[in-house]
Formats: sequence, structure tokens, C-alpha cells
Amino acid sequence: MPTAFRGRFRLPGTARAVTYKVTAHTTEKQKFKTSMEYLRRKLCLLAGSILLTCAAWGQILPTDSLTKDPEAWYIHFKTGKSNLDLEYNGNRGTLQRCIDRVQEIIDKNEYVIDHIRIIGYASPEGPLALNMKLSEARADVLKDYLVAKTGLAPSLFEVVAGGENWNELRVMVEKSDMKEKARILDILNNTPEGVDPEIALKKLPGGAYRYMLNTFYPKLRSASSVQLLRIVPVVASPVVKEEIKVVEVDTVKRTPQKPVVQEPEPCRCEPPFMAIKTNLASWAALITPNIELEAYLGNRYSIAVEGAYRWLKDSKAKGNSYNVASVSPEVRMYIRDDRSFQGSYWGLYGLYGEYDVKFGSTGRQGNIRGLGVSYGYIFKFNRFDCLYFDLGISAGYNRLKYDKYFWYDPCNAFKQHKGKNYWGPSKIKASLVWRF
Repeated sequence: MPTAFRGRFRLPGTARAVTYKVTAHTTEKQKFKTSMEYLRRKLCLLAGSILLTCAAWGQILPTDSLTKDPEAWYIHFKTGKSNLDLEYNGNRGTLQRCIDRVQEIIDKNEYVIDHIRIIGYASPEGPLALNMKLSEARADVLKDYLVAKTGLAPSLFEVVAGGENWNELRVMVEKSDMKEKARILDILNNTPEGVDPEIALKKLPGGAYRYMLNTFYPKLRSASSVQLLRIVPVVASPVVKEEIKVVEVDTVKRTPQKPVVQEPEPCRCEPPFMAIKTNLASWAALITPNIELEAYLGNRYSIAVEGAYRWLKDSKAKGNSYNVASVSPEVRMYIRDDRSFQGSYWGLYGLYGEYDVKFGSTGRQGNIRGLGVSYGYIFKFNRFDCLYFDLGISAGYNRLKYDKYFWYDPCNAFKQHKGKNYWGPSKIKASLVWRF
């Protein structure tokens, strides 16, 4: 659009004034620049308003780290134990880092601790009631330790007994290459509440339950965790919340593991339930048939009963005779606490036997009672899955009562009655063992 400008000026050397009119034309390019400048100013004002609004909203609504990965510290317990061993698996350093983090929050005054939740878990193995008590005891001991070390009020701590850690077992099974993985997950996901899934797991074919006992359960038995789950920043108001959750999960900070490889199918007798044995030393030296049964209990204990019998009926012992019958119960404790029942063990045994032995002109017929201790060592034999070898020795006190007799044709004739006390070695063992 043209714009007119009017003016007057005097020509040099004259008295005449000249009137002029100048018409200016605004170009399209100038119009575009003007409109863009106006739009830019409007956008800057709008963006500034949005930023100021967001800043004000951020001061009103605190952020919450529940959507982020929580900070975590992992504490380990020995199998079946609830006492806190600071020297076990790096527990001392792990707990110190947790305490330092709590102290850092207090010192910086960035957060306020609302409460600390401690949830205890135990391995799915064993009775449900016992695992509930174990998980509660583990949570309690963690609470006592943290209260003493942090100086926080006990009322800030919430203790929950989580019981058996089926969730962690489910995760382990999902990551494995087990043949029965689909059936195991179906049992874990669909077992009604209040029913122990372990009952159905034990019935799985192909040694699946023993494989989990040997591979997964050791991790579920030992570990627990402390997690910082929620962080609430401090604002102008003095009411600021921070929730620290201490969760005892029977597996979190784990002992460094070897790279995962395809594991072979586990031996069907690991961990063992029962074993049958025969002492080769007794067969070789005394030509005495014998058999022993051993039942395994818990992680390291067992009960064994050994019997021997060699009795040939002969009321007239003209020549030599060798008749023996005995039974010997024994309670054993294995040094290793891993349900393998291998390596060294100590035992406490009892003995009762009857005998009729005659080599030469005089025979002895009576009984023996004894009590003592034994030591042995069990190891796997060759490449057979369930074949083991048991080497051991027993010693203790034996009381012998017997009648001496001699052959007086046509029958045995009593000579005298005697008794004898004996202290010393009583048995040498070199047994073949087959486990179930």
C-alpha cells in the first residue's frame, strides 16, 4: 500500500517555497518480515509461560522413584539359619553401604525417611510353617541390627514374614532350559493359595525336582535383600517422605556365578534319600554276609543300621565253627552342609551280637554289647551315577560274656563262664554304597 509524505523547502537563491509530495511503497518482503517478528514474540511469551507453569507444578508435586530401578543391598544367611553372620558372604560390607546411604540421606537433608519395610523370605523347600517362622526371624534380626546401627526409632521399621520364595523360583525356572519347565511353571502359577506346590513338584518325572534342589534351592536358601524403593525430595514444606524398603528375598546379591552353560541332566540320586551298603572287609576277612541301610535326614544327618548273619546249625561242634549274628545302629553327622552327604562324617554307634566260635579244642559261645564312635569318608566311585565308596573305622567299649566249652564225645561240654571288657578298635569298613 503506498504511503504519502508531504513537505516544503526553499530553493537556494530564491524566495519561492516549493511544495513536494513523496509516495513510498511497502514491499511484500517487508510485510513478511514484520509478521514473522510478531509471531516469534508471541511464541517466546507462550513458551516462557509453559516453563514457568511446569516449574511451579514441579514444586507442588514431588517426584517418586518407584518407576526407576531401586537401589538394593543384598544380605546372605546360612542355610536354615536366622542369625546374622557379618563375616558370611560379604554381609559386613553390604550392610555398611546400606547404613552409609541412610546416613547420607539424613546428613544432606534432601529426604525424610517415612518408614523402612523389612520382608523376610525363605527357601520353598521344607514345611510351610517352619519357613514362615524362619523368614520372620530373619526379618527381625535385620531390624534389630539396623535399629542399633542407624539410630532410627524402632517404630520406623515394618517387619513382614514373606514365607517361601516361590516368586524367585519361578524366575529361575523361566530362565532355565529344563525339559519340564512348562509343567513346573503351570504348577507354580495355578496351585491354589494355601496348598504347598512342592507336593506336585516332587512327582515330576526325569529328576526335575532333584535338579531344582541341587541347582536353584541353594540360592533360595541363602540370600536376602535390602532395597531403597521410594525417594521423595524435600520441598518448602517440612513434610517430606522417603520410604526405604528392606526386603529379605533369599536370593539377590549372589555369590559370583560362573557363566551359564547348558547343564547336564542331574543324577537321579542327588540329593539321596536312602543308601544300601555291604562291607567288603567283613566279607574278605571274616566271610560274614552283611548289609547296611542308611536314611538321610536334613542337610547333613543320617541314621544307619548294619546287620550281619552267619549261622550254621551244628549242635555238635567236633571241629571248627564260626557263627556270628549282630546288629549295629548308628547316628551320623556329615561335615559338609550341602545335602551331598559326601566327604567326612562322624558317627555314634551301638552294638549287640551273639556268637559261637570254635577253632581248636575250646570254643566260646556268648554275646557282645558295645558303644563307641566312628569316622568315615564317602566318595563317588568311578563313573557310575549312584555308586559310592565308604571307608571308615570304629572304636569304643565292648563287653563280652561267654561260656567256654570243649568237645566231649558225643556232645559239647561246658568248661567255664567268663566276662571281658574291651577298649579299642571294633570295626574296619570298606563298603560299596548304592544310593537312591
